[in-house]
Amino acid sequence: RNTTLLFDTGASITVLSTELARSLGLSEAAGKAIRLKTVAADVQAKVAKLDSITFGDLSRSDFPVAVVDLKLGTSGRFDGILGMDFLGNYTIRIDNQARRIFLTPR
Repeated sequence: RNTTLLFDTGASITVLSTELARSLGLSEAAGKAIRLKTVAADVQAKVAKLDSITFGDLSRSDFPVAVVDLKLGTSGRFDGILGMDFLGNYTIRIDNQARRIFLTPR
């Protein structure tokens, strides 16, 4: 399924909205809760696991994510946040003029 995630090099973990997690049939791990620090406040999240996550041609399997009941983006434009747990495996190059992001394996 395609979805819109915010590309965030300041986020240590990938986060999915509760709504997206439900629509994917993810169940949060029983009793497995983590605390996320955000700009606004500390937030409790549950951990779930994606069978796979793909960004362009890059993919990871058996990928843990935080599930949070947050409004991501002022107009609900994002279904989650792609964090450094995924992005940290790649060298990131941003071409502002072309409005493109390039990831290459480290």
